[in-house]
Amino acid sequence: MNNLENKIVTVQDYLNNAHATLANSSTAKFDAQLIIAYACDWTMAQLWARLSDPFPVNATELTENLLSRRQLGEPIAYILQKRDFWNFTLHVNSDTLIPRPETELLVETALTRLPKNGWLIDAGTGTGAIALALSTASPDCQVIALDKSWSALQVAHLNCQLVHSSVYLLRGHWLQSLKNECAEMIVSNPPYIAENDPHLLQGDVVFEPRSALVAGKTGLETYQEIIPEALRVLKFDGWLGVEHGINQQNAIEKIFIDLGFKNISLLKDLAGISRVIWGQKI
Repeated sequence: MNNLENKIVTVQDYLNNAHATLANSSTAKFDAQLIIAYACDWTMAQLWARLSDPFPVNATELTENLLSRRQLGEPIAYILQKRDFWNFTLHVNSDTLIPRPETELLVETALTRLPKNGWLIDAGTGTGAIALALSTASPDCQVIALDKSWSALQVAHLNCQLVHSSVYLLRGHWLQSLKNECAEMIVSNPPYIAENDPHLLQGDVVFEPRSALVAGKTGLETYQEIIPEALRVLKFDGWLGVEHGINQQNAIEKIFIDLGFKNISLLKDLAGISRVIWGQKI
């Protein structure tokens, strides 16, 4: 922003320069708008209404700091500490994964299988996104959200307050802390990236917690743990639904089959990529 120093600039001027500063980002224009609105404590409507106004001097330092972070590649969700998911806005920070739109497929398909007044487990809840979406959509159900990370559970607790939902938060490693046959449904979006996968060096995942991304040498380790445990925890006719990575569907489907799950279905996201697998304990 050096070319704006010692000048009275408008909000539009600042937007133009912010856009140029973030030119290497594919979402530069939108990022600039979000950052400036956030730094000025405005809604997007207020931003558009004030384009010809002088840029607030007291927002300059924060705006420059946020733009610098975005220039270095930090995800906009971490910078603004929020992310839209389902029909609400979640608090996010670097202790959790950033909820992705494709995860809504797991929520949508869970709702078609979830019985009334049932017990639902979200294993590895992170921000609480899946648990909160299902809890708000099916308020008659009891939802337990598990995570082994205290930091993640603190984020989930804050999101429960923001969304006004009574999800039960429990610290535990996957399903180990749960008793036998206690749930009608289990959902999970676990770590599924192999430890040497080059995608770990690209994009948003560079900034996300590695423990929430990496499953082990093959990327299948979490499924090899969760799916057998789900058989113990699910009631008869109960459902297990998991999100998975690209090209993992056949290996995970085999785990479901080998353990005796029935009514197995593989579902694709809007991009046509296999993303979710469901199986039923019968």
